[in-house]
Amino acid sequence: MKQTGKRGGVLKKIIIALAILNIVSGVFGFFFLLSVNIFYSFLSLGGGIIASVPYFALAGAMDDIEVLYEEQRKLKGQLHIMTDLMYGQTQLQTTAPPFPKETSRRVWECVKCKTINKAGTSDCSHCGAKYSSWINP
Repeated sequence: MKQTGKRGGVLKKIIIALAILNIVSGVFGFFFLLSVNIFYSFLSLGGGIIASVPYFALAGAMDDIEVLYEEQRKLKGQLHIMTDLMYGQTQLQTTAPPFPKETSRRVWECVKCKTINKAGTSDCSHCGAKYSSWINP
């Protein structure tokens, strides 16, 4: 990511150098054509200046693009944080509450290991299976 910024900086310097070169060529054309015709000399100077305007506009747009790129990276980071928070909240909301422990009101037989368990218990004393009033009436 840093290399893109360096490459953009070098490219921006090249574009500004081309704009300055265009202005300098307009100035040289102005002095060269000054002895021939004043109209052509001012036309050369104006053409050099006007032709360099898109170069400066492009260099300014490159600065704006770099700023927007940094803002985009910051917003992506914030979006990831918000998405993670939302994902965590939906996980909490979708998680079903644990079933309350059912305790037997009378002596019951474990379906798994056939052990007889006392009244008021919720787990089998031998295998640890949970008591359920649906399975163990």
